[in-house]
Amino acid sequence: MVGVQIPHHFQCPISLELMRDPVTVSTGQTYDLSSIEPWIAASNTTYPVTHAPLLDSALIPNHTLHRLIQSWCVANRRSGVERITTPKQPADPSCVRALLSQAAST
Repeated sequence: MVGVQIPHHFQCPISLELMRDPVTVSTGQTYDLSSIEPWIAASNTTYPVTHAPLLDSALIPNHTLHRLIQSWCVANRRSGVERITTPKQPADPSCVRALLSQAAST
């Protein structure tokens, strides 16, 4: 990425790197999944940017921002920016339980 400035809103506030899998937390702030997961797992009691109490650890994929980042990467590929991939959706726990139950019964 020679001479390409990453737009501020595409940078994770924790790592300051281009977000590859942006997720939004209950405060409305967006982080890269690879940065916020370890923050939460480390038993921090506040969010890193807002310092609001970390009462809810739900991480909601920010699909709109992800698509915007992908478009920016494609538009800047001649400058050496690599396209980010679309993350795989996590398995729904209820579907996994149903599949395991079905497999156990056969």
